[in-house]
Amino acid sequence: MTDEVQYFGYGANRHPTMMKAIIGRVPEGYPATISGFELCIQNLGQMPPDVQKILSPPWDETFRSYILRPASSYHPKPIRGMVWKLTPEERKLIDFWEMTGIWYKKFVLAYQKPDENVQIEIQIVDDQPVAEVLHHRKYKSYLNNKRKMWNVAMKLRERYLHDHTN
Repeated sequence: MTDEVQYFGYGANRHPTMMKAIIGRVPEGYPATISGFELCIQNLGQMPPDVQKILSPPWDETFRSYILRPASSYHPKPIRGMVWKLTPEERKLIDFWEMTGIWYKKFVLAYQKPDENVQIEIQIVDDQPVAEVLHHRKYKSYLNNKRKMWNVAMKLRERYLHDHTN
């Protein structure tokens, strides 16, 4: 498929249920581990002001999110996630969910699969404060109530599709 986008999902976005809530289906994917980045936790008050305004409501000061940033340590731990095979339109839904351009930015990374080298897209941030840098490979997927995350994602998908198809 020439229009396929391979997107690396981490945190909640590595789970099929979250992807279904964001894009409306569970895409084909494969487990992946990337290096050169730090997985961090960011609290609502550490997020850019425009992001705080968008997230509040439905979220309150207890909201937390995973972020990836370029590694500041010499030996960062690899980050585990899923690479999802998406259409360009589905990638736009993820950009809408992730507030790409306001909070996150896209980064393209060469990834070596056992049988081929592919380009994957990841969401990263630069120079933002964090509450914690995770120094281990295992991490829980959801930092917030997962049912609420699914519901918010489905509502945002519906709004995006309404605004971009009418």
